[in-house]
Amino acid sequence: MIEGASEARELAAAPGGGPAGTAPGRGVTGGAPTGGDRTDFAAFYAGNHHRQLRRAMVLARTPDAAADAVHEAFVDVYRRWGELRHPVAYLDRAVVNRCRDDGRRASARDRLRTRLTVEPRQAAPAVEPGDDELWRALAALPYNQRAAIVLRYFGGHTEGEIAELLDCATGSVGPWIRRGLDRIRRNLDR
Repeated sequence: MIEGASEARELAAAPGGGPAGTAPGRGVTGGAPTGGDRTDFAAFYAGNHHRQLRRAMVLARTPDAAADAVHEAFVDVYRRWGELRHPVAYLDRAVVNRCRDDGRRASARDRLRTRLTVEPRQAAPAVEPGDDELWRALAALPYNQRAAIVLRYFGGHTEGEIAELLDCATGSVGPWIRRGLDRIRRNLDR
């Protein structure tokens, strides 16, 4: 069973959509769906959670940040469940944006930590796939290059879809991918 699916089903089955004290027909998140829509959301969650988590694990800086990004994106979808026409596209974009935001916050923290300490620490990725050298080369890329490569080769998205997910011009995606791949090759050839 996909991790977290049981929690989604429990939430869907709970009277009033949440813990005691929530109004009947409304979940903890406020404007949450009611009735049969909750079962639909539970199936949506179960069918998309693993794919989103795998993608976020590559985009985010830590496994915890990836899990948080995916969780928060699903909460956003749940809140807007009844009004979304394309929930998968919304979820894809929400996960990518949350990973980007986490990376920005972490980078700002790292810069501040570097200024405040005598010897800055090198942060190593918390989760490394089988090829450590390739993982380090990918992790060393700027966010837009790394995200474009992951979305293209790991997610199977077109350049147009990547541009939409990253909120940029379509013409930016190809150069990001080429520059990122060139940089990875150079790092691996050393």
